[in-house]
Amino acid sequence: MTPVAGPGGDGGRPTLLCVGIAVVDVVTHVPGPLTSGVKQFADRITTAYGGPATTAAAAAARLGVDVELVAALGDDDRGYALRAALEVRGVGTSGMVVRDGVSTATSLVIVTPDGERTIVNATDARLREPLEPADAAAMMARAAGVDAVLVDVRWPAAAALALAAADRAAVPGVLDLDRTDVGEHDRVRGLARAASHVIASRDALDDLLAAAGAGPVAAAPDAALDALADLADGGMVAVTLGADGVVWRDVDGSSGRAVPPPVTAVETLGAGDVWHGAFAAALARREPVARAVGLANAAAALRVARTGGWDALADLDEVLAAVGDDRHDGA
Repeated sequence: MTPVAGPGGDGGRPTLLCVGIAVVDVVTHVPGPLTSGVKQFADRITTAYGGPATTAAAAAARLGVDVELVAALGDDDRGYALRAALEVRGVGTSGMVVRDGVSTATSLVIVTPDGERTIVNATDARLREPLEPADAAAMMARAAGVDAVLVDVRWPAAAALALAAADRAAVPGVLDLDRTDVGEHDRVRGLARAASHVIASRDALDDLLAAAGAGPVAAAPDAALDALADLADGGMVAVTLGADGVVWRDVDGSSGRAVPPPVTAVETLGAGDVWHGAFAAALARREPVARAVGLANAAAALRVARTGGWDALADLDEVLAAVGDDRHDGA
């Protein structure tokens, strides 16, 4: 793995490339627990947009970073609406891929009064097929010219190319290591070795360890970081623990545990994705890891405290205020 380059660029806005899955979310807010086999009523049903890298892209754009997203859509009305929603929020979509005869990935999201959510997703396998050569070359060229790259695990073939380009350009290559299908675990391990910054959810890390015949360790922070470091190739590692915060360890041996600002949870949908987008945006600004983690915690906490999907994303001033910093770092 190539060492990550220091501050550079021409003094303009920081740039970020996000690569992964894009999803249309049909979000149902219910007044209480569901009961199987009977008709029930919702407080409201809305359409929103998501996917780990896609929501991360929207969050980073809200934080003042120039963002390009590479994701695959179906040639349907849902896909066109998702693309338009990204463009309205300042996310570049020229690298998006449209698959003919395929439906855009869609999730049914059930949100209970405590803010917790249950997700049922349908994603056509053709949305995860490798890029055509011309599209792959264009994405790699984009990755070579940005300040940071963020990928999720839902489109491994595209993610691997983007991380390889980031490595060659010596810019941060961030992996959002979330839960995925059992059959993808080998690919996920490959992505972890290719990334310079590997951020795993507690559940995803335990899934990978179980697949290798090891017991869960994510409840023990030091053991979790050791296990994740074994999967990675000498890069920075972190494990997200939900409301319990994040534990992290950088390549220079520094480490820490950061707890997010206390909030009342209203809607947790997309909070982890916002965390990754804010973290990658901070790295694109060449913030040190400890500060990047703190800013990401604040952005995710603000998301949890609000309803409204992407319309609830915090801007940079709000995030800085949440960490007790009233200076504006620039757009």
